[in-house]
Amino acid sequence: MELHKMARTELQKTRLIQEAEEKIGEPIEQYLRREYITNQRGSYGIAKELGITAATIIDWLVKSHIETRSHTQSLKLKKGKKKGRRDAKAEVESRIGESIKRYLTREYVTELRSAKNIAEELGTTPPTITNWLKESNIPRRNQRESLKVLFSMPSKKEMINYIEKGLKQEDVARLYNVTSTTILNWERRLGIRRSPLLTKKSLNEFLEENELARTVSSLVTTTNNVGDVAEILVQLWPDRFPSASQLAKSLPGAVKRIGHSLHPFSMWKARGFYDSDFTVPREVRYALDDLLYSIAIDQYQTKFNQSPVRTINELRRFAVQRNGVKKLAQRVLKYYQGVYDFHIPGHGRLKEAV
Repeated sequence: MELHKMARTELQKTRLIQEAEEKIGEPIEQYLRREYITNQRGSYGIAKELGITAATIIDWLVKSHIETRSHTQSLKLKKGKKKGRRDAKAEVESRIGESIKRYLTREYVTELRSAKNIAEELGTTPPTITNWLKESNIPRRNQRESLKVLFSMPSKKEMINYIEKGLKQEDVARLYNVTSTTILNWERRLGIRRSPLLTKKSLNEFLEENELARTVSSLVTTTNNVGDVAEILVQLWPDRFPSASQLAKSLPGAVKRIGHSLHPFSMWKARGFYDSDFTVPREVRYALDDLLYSIAIDQYQTKFNQSPVRTINELRRFAVQRNGVKKLAQRVLKYYQGVYDFHIPGHGRLKEAV
């Protein structure tokens, strides 16, 4: 009798099922329906992922009222998957311009890249790379060999120090007695992108030559949120800056060195961020709007403490002007109007005390 025709009973939440659900982070029935039905995975593959037997998976499928595939259906599905894998492999080989075996021999064996790192570059999954290694008769590294590769690699901090000192990939390669390509792969694994702006001199030159970058970076003189300013710069020039956290460390010094062209923040200065020639991607615009709002709130705090009425009147003037800063001024006005109208029990409103 085929399994999918067996009498069904309800699935009981045994200890084994509870352990499986903790591992996958969802009810086992939901997981099985998605993996077995939607993703068309086999019971052996699911069992291997959960660390149990295929027979147990079949039992759970039946008790979860999920129709299991017959032997004929399983063979048909398996053949279809093999064809799909062959097509995917051919597509990748066409894209990289060489055979998978030759590519993996160079990248995995010679350059010591991981299956995960290779998969990310090829736009596939680590298990697929593992299968291609097996098909190419390339032995996988065992745990000891993988650890040896991992511990021979410098830390991210060490690698960044080398770059900041001006060492090229070939210079670092000589230190570790490896190839320049291996250093490149280590940098990829560590999430490091080499950039001409990693040196103070090149950063200064870039800010002096690029008006948009200089305008955005000047905001560090008016806020403590240097990281937010750096994040916007990285979004605008992802290929020029290494990372927001690294840029945030050197940005204040660079801005200070070109300080002759900078001025304190004001609504008049904010208008420059909304001119028609100041164009940035929409997602960057949203982040910039929020940053300018937080800066404006901080900058007007002292003025508001000294003279709430005068400050609100000034914001009102900006809020009715027909220019880009109108919406920013309206947001800031709404904030301080709320503070001004706030009722303090036993003391009344701030505007009544002024």
